[in-house]
Amino acid sequence: DSRALEPLTRYLFAADREYASSACVALANLGDHRAIDPLVRFIKREEKNRKYNPAASQKNIKWACEALGKLCTRSIEPLTALFASIETRHRSDVIYAIGRTALPEALDWLITNMYKYDPGLRGPIIKSLQRIGDRRALESLVAALMDEDVSVRWNAVQALEKLDWKPDRSKAAAYYWVAKEHWKRAVALGSLAIEPLIIILWDDGASKAKRQSAAEALAEIGTPSVEPVIAAIANPDKYWSQGLGRKAGHGNVWKDHTLRPITLDYCIEMMVKIGRPAIERLTVAYNKWNNPHVHQVVFEALERSGWTPGHDETAALYWMVKGRWDKVVALGATAVDPLIAVISDVKNERQQLFAGIVLNVKLPRLDSCAVVHVRRCAAKAMVQLYHETALDEQSKREILALRDTVTKRHADKTVETDRGCYSYHTDNYGVGVEFPL
Repeated sequence: DSRALEPLTRYLFAADREYASSACVALANLGDHRAIDPLVRFIKREEKNRKYNPAASQKNIKWACEALGKLCTRSIEPLTALFASIETRHRSDVIYAIGRTALPEALDWLITNMYKYDPGLRGPIIKSLQRIGDRRALESLVAALMDEDVSVRWNAVQALEKLDWKPDRSKAAAYYWVAKEHWKRAVALGSLAIEPLIIILWDDGASKAKRQSAAEALAEIGTPSVEPVIAAIANPDKYWSQGLGRKAGHGNVWKDHTLRPITLDYCIEMMVKIGRPAIERLTVAYNKWNNPHVHQVVFEALERSGWTPGHDETAALYWMVKGRWDKVVALGATAVDPLIAVISDVKNERQQLFAGIVLNVKLPRLDSCAVVHVRRCAAKAMVQLYHETALDEQSKREILALRDTVTKRHADKTVETDRGCYSYHTDNYGVGVEFPL
């Protein structure tokens, strides 16, 4: 009965707001298009009242948008106008309302705006396309399978299944099977599945079993997986941002953009399963990375594969990680460059990580003393190397170039203030080791 429009509108704008949500439902069931304008005004009022009762405003806006979705049977223009003017936090409710209209123009609007606004709106848009169920949205939904946000990828999977989409032998299909955790079908696509599988390894939100399965799938793909995984270890931010759709710099990547050990463990286990050639390829690449945690895990994998250190720089790093400085000295000129790298690293990042391994100290508990200890051990080994080993002239010159740093006393400063005296660490890069000529 159209006569109910006026009293229902009064309930909508009543001061106590007690019956507002019920009025929205009743107006939707009434089916009178004249209720569209009062509902839009009501939503804008609730936006202003949000500061007084956020939960009630959020609920009322949701009910009002649902009512608009049922009433806008002729055009989505009132909804698109509302979308443009409403706060971002409420736009998802408007998107669901647009999808609820199921009008042809709603489909076009949703497809056009999927990647135009805030990334958080992609999920609601995909769910609305799923509700409409029109196969004209297939192309956009297939593209969403490769979105950077894992929740968007999963929403796309569900929408495509409703549309009875059949995956082919494409990169999108690989993302589809990985999202579904159908590992064998992903492996069957070969190199196309490598990228989505690596993303799972980098996803802290994925379960241990899921990440382990992804590593096993990469191992089954075999040699083609090796170089992409090595590249991912060297540049973790590339895949980390696609783990949970988060910004790099949190979680799986420390502030210096190095990998968490657990992620690296999955990668190394994958390499071990592929075989020794993959591990040996990793040893060539890892020398370029200033991350002794990578060295440590690689060495453990090499040991499991039957590897023994030879007489190269890899062996020098191996013995340093093990804290066997005598073995480092025994390598002669080969150990000069690795030792110099540890002593001359003035940024402390490598020293701190390295100290955590050599001294078996967790990173949050590392202090300046641990860093100095490692540099001092390396300096003593280098001095011993200089005096006890037959080195070529070039190696001797390189060592002597660091003599001032090695012999300089490492001193902390004491500062006097009006609150008293206190000491703090100021690294002058000195090591404090005797270096007689």
